[in-house]
Formats: sequence, structure tokens, C-alpha cells
Amino acid sequence: MYIERGLFPGTTTLDPQGINYLNSVPREPAYYKTHCKEFSVTPCPVSRPDKLPDSYIFVPFQVNTDSQIVLFSPWLKNMFDMVKHFEQAEKTLGDKMPHVVFKPHPACEQDYSDLIEKINSRKGKLHIETDTPTPVLIGHADAVCTINSSVGMEAILMNKKLIILGQAFYGIEGLTLKAKGQQGLENALRNVADWQPDQALRNAFLTHIRDEHIVPGSWQNPDDHHLDSMASRILSFIR
Repeated sequence: MYIERGLFPGTTTLDPQGINYLNSVPREPAYYKTHCKEFSVTPCPVSRPDKLPDSYIFVPFQVNTDSQIVLFSPWLKNMFDMVKHFEQAEKTLGDKMPHVVFKPHPACEQDYSDLIEKINSRKGKLHIETDTPTPVLIGHADAVCTINSSVGMEAILMNKKLIILGQAFYGIEGLTLKAKGQQGLENALRNVADWQPDQALRNAFLTHIRDEHIVPGSWQNPDDHHLDSMASRILSFIR
């Protein structure tokens, strides 16, 4: 049994198979057609910082040494490498390149100061933001692009278009766009404005996550309800 921080705020993930890309969440769209499609999220409006581009794709950095990158990022070695591929995309796409806003991971000790200076001084389509909260950057983005960060789940929860660059359990056809190399990245950046995720699939996927994959409450500060919910879920796995 695998336990980790939940995919939704105030929850805990409990999975019999693994975590992240190795978890038991079904990957076939057809599976979700038989599941409940009722899911709603109350929007939480946040003010838009003036410094953000009018239209942009948000790309969160991840921790270079995390297993998500080491094990499940086949074609991007680290965040420096990822930015280089976006720079190449900017050269290739020209005027068709959307604005892209990166943000370093708050828990990463990597020094990005030179990269930030280089990218932001160019005044091109690429930008690195350091002090705007991630939920704000997601909320005002036209789309989110990630290797396999938990930010991807936040994007789906906030009904944002999502491009995936690595191996992620939420990389389901119809729910997200996948880019498996430079050409795939450029195609996704070129086409994401006209692409729409399957809303019925999104609702069914989120319903499954809520009802089958997470437990209410935090394992860090458990209360009686959380412990009872954990016990019930574990029993459901072994019956």
C-alpha cells in the first residue's frame, strides 16, 4: 500500500500499486465512460498581475533530482534542457509561438539566476516569473504545460488545457495533449489554442480520483474522520 500527499488540497493519496506514473489510475478513456460524470469546482477568482502577458502558457519547473524527472522524463534531462527546447520552438514557430511563462520550483536548490537574466533580458516570447503564486499563474493561463508535475492535476481541476512532456498518470488521450519530442512540442504549442479537452472525460476522471484514489484529510494532521476513511479504503482493497 502506498501513501502520499493527496492530489487535491486537504487529501491523502492511498494506492495499492504505486505513486505518480506507477499508480493504479486507469489510462484508457473508455474506462471512464462507465463512471459518474458529476464533478464541479467553485471558481476562486484571483486578480491578474499586470506584468503577465495577455495570453500565455504556464510551464512550472520541477526538481531536477526528483524521481519524476529521473525516471519519468524520457527526453528532457532537466529544466535547463527543457528551456532550450522551448527556445528552439520559438525559433521554429516565429510569430505562431505563444508566450510562455516559466516558474522555478520553490523546493529546488538549483541556481537559475543566469538563466532568468538571459531569458527575461531578451524580451521575447519566453519569460521566467519568480514571485507570482502558482495558482495565479495557472488561473490566468490559456494552457499549462508540464513534464509530469502535480501542477498538471491542478490545471485539470481548474479546467485548463494541458500539454504533457513526460510520463504522467493523467496523460490520457482526450484529456491532455502529449509532446514526446521537439516536433511534438512545437505541434502542441502551435495547435493548443484550437484544441479542447473532452469535458465528459475530464469530469469522469476527476470523479474517479475523488472517489477511488484519494481520502479526505491529511496524513500529517489526521483526525478521526481521516483515520476512519483510511481504514475503510484499505479494507475495500483487500476484500
